[in-house]
Amino acid sequence: MRRRTFWVCLILCGILGGLYGGGCRIRTSGATDSPPPAPRCTTVLPSEPRAIVELFPSSTPVDGSFNVQPDGRSAIAVKGTGFTQRDKIYWDGTRLVTTYGDSTLLTALVPKRMLTKAGDVVVSVRDPVFLSVAEVRANFRLVAAR
Repeated sequence: MRRRTFWVCLILCGILGGLYGGGCRIRTSGATDSPPPAPRCTTVLPSEPRAIVELFPSSTPVDGSFNVQPDGRSAIAVKGTGFTQRDKIYWDGTRLVTTYGDSTLLTALVPKRMLTKAGDVVVSVRDPVFLSVAEVRANFRLVAAR
């Protein structure tokens, strides 16, 4: 019975967490010399809906670089709300190496090869596990040299 309760909790937490952008915690409690208690699940939902407030930077010249990292890649910061540790930043649909700061900040590395064509690039944030959670988007502009 306890094993079935654990799996039901895990599935419910995963579904609810996916729908609302939260996570899942399954806890057991009780004394160590007593029989293991039935698991209790808690769904952890973000306090605010996911949204992008601002990109840092929001533009750069073609073949330019910004916030240059030791390996030569540029780093973009996404300021927003409702981010979770599972969220990833995508550059025109390509997943970037993303670091979670907190529920308001994500950063990602942008390879130089992605900075070669002038125009708007869609920068989006989404959860690659729970695809039912809404993706949020903002535009990054690559400006042609004059």
